[in-house]
Amino acid sequence: LHLHTNMSQMDAIIPPDLAVKTAHRWGHKAIAITDHGVVQAYPDAFDAGEKNQIKIIYGMEGYLISDRQESNDELDQEAGDTKKKSSRTKIKSNHIIILAKNETGLRNLYKLVSFSHIRYFHKKPRLSRSLINRYREGLIIGSACERGELFQAVMEGDVDKSKSLAKYYDYLEIQPICNNRFLVAEGKVENDDGLRELNRKIYDLGKKYSKPAVATCDAHFLNKEDEIYRKILLAGQKFKDADKDVGLYFR
Repeated sequence: LHLHTNMSQMDAIIPPDLAVKTAHRWGHKAIAITDHGVVQAYPDAFDAGEKNQIKIIYGMEGYLISDRQESNDELDQEAGDTKKKSSRTKIKSNHIIILAKNETGLRNLYKLVSFSHIRYFHKKPRLSRSLINRYREGLIIGSACERGELFQAVMEGDVDKSKSLAKYYDYLEIQPICNNRFLVAEGKVENDDGLRELNRKIYDLGKKYSKPAVATCDAHFLNKEDEIYRKILLAGQKFKDADKDVGLYFR
């Protein structure tokens, strides 16, 4: 079981060392660290891994954009003028998980982080598929959460796109029902059984194309009672999803 622990600034409230210690206590042999667009948790995670004798899988949850959007000159740099920023066309991105399986992969991950900030930053550090492919050596690419393009395609019933995307990823992710229950509240999925059916479809795609289907979670807080603090954190940023159950607690 992979525990994807998002510890990016202003996104989660779990100290990396406490997350690693908890995973070790539960008997996990490894834990994946997947900050949003950055790698800031690595130093603390490394120290905690050494101390608790647990393997740290270094990774990142990136923001994927299409190659067509990559060619847009607006992505090359942030405009200094507020009016220019507000007039830009909204750029859609999807989540994507990138894990390093060796030192080559870690170096390539650092390159992707640099490119995403220096060349393609637009409100968020973004990555195009062609750029990921260029530096894919040593990396494991996962389909990510409900904001990943595969989950979206499956949810929209786009069979051809779902098959094409399943072939691209090294592993496909499914998540606990509670993690995606807000989709029911929004009317995008009928009920919990509908969420389970989406997981089954992703699992079947993995089986069809010999891709592992991995049970993951977005762990943003350690204990259930801590959820309110993350909601406050997101509300302070005027995050539109602050009132949703978007995290899965450890315990």
